[in-house]
Amino acid sequence: MFDPTEHRLYPVILKLVLWDEEEAKIRKRLSVNEVPEDQAESILATARKERISFLRAKSRENLLHGTVAAIIGASIIGGFYLKIKALHPGAIAGSCVFLIAGLVLIIHGSLTYLQAPGKKGPIETE
Repeated sequence: MFDPTEHRLYPVILKLVLWDEEEAKIRKRLSVNEVPEDQAESILATARKERISFLRAKSRENLLHGTVAAIIGASIIGGFYLKIKALHPGAIAGSCVFLIAGLVLIIHGSLTYLQAPGKKGPIETE
């Protein structure tokens, strides 16, 4: 069985897919290097899947950071202020900032996760 990731051109094709090069240029590169059509299709499909998984991994990171920030903000507000009414107004404002920033990151991470297959343009891999 053919493993696309083992092909000698796969790293080059993957970089081109990550940079969002035109598919016609990528296919031309594969045909110039005499890669059979079925193998070329398999290489392209695998590279596209890796691009999507990379984008979704980055969005999961945003979701995790947003969840942690929202939990910190909510626990400070809920744990200290609502239970014992012993929290300085500046600390309440700071925890609200954590809560809002966490919610923004959660929303951003969710949207980028859902939009990963249709994202256009190059992506940063480092």
